[in-house]
Amino acid sequence: MKKQYVALVVLALFAYSLSAQPVRKQAVGLCLSGGGARGLAHIALLKAIDSLGVQVDYITGTSMGAIMGGLYAIGYSGKQLDSIARTTDWARLFETKTPFDEVPPDEQDEFGRYVLEMPMRNNKFELPSGMIEGQTLLNMLERMTAHVAHIQDFNQLPIPFRCMAANISDGQPVVIDHGNLAMAMRTSMSIPGVFAPVSMGGNKILVDGGVFKNFPVDVLCDMGSDMVIGGYTSISIIPENELHSMTKIVAQSANFSRLTDSDNQRMSCTIFADYAQALNAAKLSAGDFRKAKDILAVGDAVVASLLPELKRLAEEQQMAHNEIPAGTLKLKRPAPYHSKPLPPLQIYSNSNARLVFKAGLHYDSEMDAGLIGNFTFRNLLGDRSRTLLSTEISENYKIRAEHRMGIRNSDNYFVTRTYYERVVTPVALYESPNEVFRRRYFRFQTGVQRTVGRRTLMGTFLTWEQVGYKPDTRISRRLQPLPENDTITGVIKISAQMPALEFILLRQSLDNPVFPTSGGRFSVQARFSVATRTRLRFETVNDGRIIETEDIINLVQPYTKVLLRWERVYPMGQYVSFYPRLMGGARLTNAQQESELYVLDRFNVGGTDWRNDWAFVPFAGNREGYALFSAFATAQLSFPVHFQKKYFVIPQYNILSGADALQLQSTPVLNIGQTLQQSVALTVGMQTILGPVWINVAKADNDKSLRLYSSIGLRF
Repeated sequence: MKKQYVALVVLALFAYSLSAQPVRKQAVGLCLSGGGARGLAHIALLKAIDSLGVQVDYITGTSMGAIMGGLYAIGYSGKQLDSIARTTDWARLFETKTPFDEVPPDEQDEFGRYVLEMPMRNNKFELPSGMIEGQTLLNMLERMTAHVAHIQDFNQLPIPFRCMAANISDGQPVVIDHGNLAMAMRTSMSIPGVFAPVSMGGNKILVDGGVFKNFPVDVLCDMGSDMVIGGYTSISIIPENELHSMTKIVAQSANFSRLTDSDNQRMSCTIFADYAQALNAAKLSAGDFRKAKDILAVGDAVVASLLPELKRLAEEQQMAHNEIPAGTLKLKRPAPYHSKPLPPLQIYSNSNARLVFKAGLHYDSEMDAGLIGNFTFRNLLGDRSRTLLSTEISENYKIRAEHRMGIRNSDNYFVTRTYYERVVTPVALYESPNEVFRRRYFRFQTGVQRTVGRRTLMGTFLTWEQVGYKPDTRISRRLQPLPENDTITGVIKISAQMPALEFILLRQSLDNPVFPTSGGRFSVQARFSVATRTRLRFETVNDGRIIETEDIINLVQPYTKVLLRWERVYPMGQYVSFYPRLMGGARLTNAQQESELYVLDRFNVGGTDWRNDWAFVPFAGNREGYALFSAFATAQLSFPVHFQKKYFVIPQYNILSGADALQLQSTPVLNIGQTLQQSVALTVGMQTILGPVWINVAKADNDKSLRLYSSIGLRF
């Protein structure tokens, strides 16, 4: 009997010890393969998992599977991802160059000016490493992951996550388990030859994880998964009749090795969604993002056959949850990473190369032709710095230099820039519209600017500006048609030196600087000039001889100059928009200051294109600098018609009112209605590899002639 009692006690203790051990829940992993646009089919599987209540404990993915899996891991539902896939402008994400409105406002000054861009790496210039920079895709992912941007350990995401990349420096797969989630997903999507790769610490070059491991089920097992749900799009096999180039033959060779690895991985899946056959039958390829709705429909059809298995899994999970005592259900989560942080990841593109040489061509009928060259250095004189030197070589010579450096880890930058130009231009300096002048302009600026978000820039600067005009025809030559012994006095040189405090506020969301189809722009520029010095040199000539020269020098009392600009594109249909632009500017001066400033530091109104100098304001129908105003207000109303955002026809109406008399009895803004002029214009243009190419025909009511203007590329 004693032995029986002992046996019963032992059994009871053993049973108690078993009940005291924590019960571990069977962990479910989700693996999503790469496949480009075909990877959108994974959304059907995610919607089914949500609707049935299946709990996913770990996620891995490659390429598009990494993007779908990463977003699901941080809380996006299958329905949300379905909506995103249907409404996203995929063509925009995969544009060769980053769209204008995705470029930070402090980088937009260099946008689209150059035909050739060659980064220097390993002490030699080379061609760009990928067709698409992918900055737009990264920007979108950063916006979508902003709420988890503070999480660097992917084990701490709502669902632990891993994504795959491939290190082509040593031929090894890379599992990314921490860092910036948006950059990790963008790295996994770096399709060789399509997207620019990502550099890791400057030594490793990472590309699409599908190069070595397109279906990383084994990574899920390492994380602790007991069973795996897999979504697999396979790899597009190039048909035999299309294998007619060396590039496709090499790609096909790589495809078969990846297929072998994926076939081995899929054997570990408990529930397997194989979209490959259905996608192939529908002739949907990795690049068919424009057929996103068709791919989603294929995914729904394939997953429909898996609903019984997924439903059974959901019921088993619920039953296990109900039967196991509360507090004993345990999930084996990966331990927090204790390795060294990954080296910084950067898109391997021109935008972050240490040195880039750029070259471009510009032509317009106002400034003639010019070759534009640029050297841009990154982090040459400090972290987060950009140093550039640009020049346009032409009859109208221009040069620009700038150094911008980040202030600690803030969004503030210390900026020093200088600009010089020497141009020949017709200017109505003293109501003689045919007079041609040589204009020299110099600006030095230093101060602090700040970027707010992705689209707003503000800055405060100390500036020094110097502007001078010199007539192309001397006074003595003007006497030739006049009777002998007549005397004439005229200006032979005027100049101004303007030290000032300047402020700028810019909010920019236009998708293109010349032919925008969406977005808007608002800017305020204000300058407080504290010690402006003007110099006017007059020459008196009699009978072809100079008989007197006089210099008049004035030190002008402090005054303020302001320019406001607002514009917005309002789409009216698929191809037509309404595009209003409102601009106004004024010198806040009195009659004495106006007399001393003469025509210096006025707004040069006329022309069809914008200049680097903010004092030049376009007004179609007049030549550039046709009129000088101390104050003005203008409205430009246009109705752009575009085809594929590439070809444009733009009718336009312009109206302007301004104060232009040399002798004013009060501040110019009170005389802004002194002059009223109108014009109509028609622009025909297109986007090309050289930049925008366009022709403008315009007629203004203050000019008898019909004005024709043509332009290739962007102005310096």
